[in-house]
Amino acid sequence: MLLGGRGLLTGSPAWLLQGNGKQHIDAWAGPWLLDERWWAADRRPTGARVQVITESGDALLVRLTTADPARWAIEGVYD
Repeated sequence: MLLGGRGLLTGSPAWLLQGNGKQHIDAWAGPWLLDERWWAADRRPTGARVQVITESGDALLVRLTTADPARWAIEGVYD
């Protein structure tokens, strides 16, 4: 799943790969574009965040950065 030119996902999140495991994503919300360095003249979105809930009930915040547009990283875990 990638982030398109208009800040939308190119598909629905389906799987979360973590280490050697794989979990199905049951629900998701977002994306929310990251507007970092908003004061800079050459600013542009630097990535996005998406909230996901996995089949095991884990609620996670994942982040995509424009530095590696094919890699999502877990940024937070909800209790």
